[in-house]
Formats: sequence, structure tokens, C-alpha cells
Amino acid sequence: MSHPQVELSPRDAYFSEKELVPLEEAIGRLAGESILAYPPGIPIVAPGERITSEVINFLEATQTKSCFFNR
Repeated sequence: MSHPQVELSPRDAYFSEKELVPLEEAIGRLAGESILAYPPGIPIVAPGERITSEVINFLEATQTKSCFFNR
């Protein structure tokens, strides 16, 4: 994956107003919380990062490998 596009500080993004949207509608939006896949529990997206189609493709591929998401 390419480097994340950080658009807002994690603190500002975390405490901002949020809207829950389906993955396919998240492209181009800013993450308000971290997205983690278990296992192994490594963050895929951090608050303040722009969600790209590459991120969505990775999340969808991870779901097919019996991982669970925590947001």
C-alpha cells in the first residue's frame, strides 16, 4: 500500500463529528477513528487519514481471510 494521506491531526479527527458509512461510500472521506484487523491487531487506518480505493480493496481482501474489524 502507498503512504497514507494524512489530512487532519489524529486528535482533531477523533474528536470531530462523525458519520458511519458503508465501505464503498468511504472513498475520499477522512477517517474519524482507527480501523484495525484482528488478527494481528495492526492499525490499517488512523484518524485523520484520507480513505482511498486502495485502502478499501485491502480491507475487503482482509475480510475474506477471516479477519475481524474493530473501529
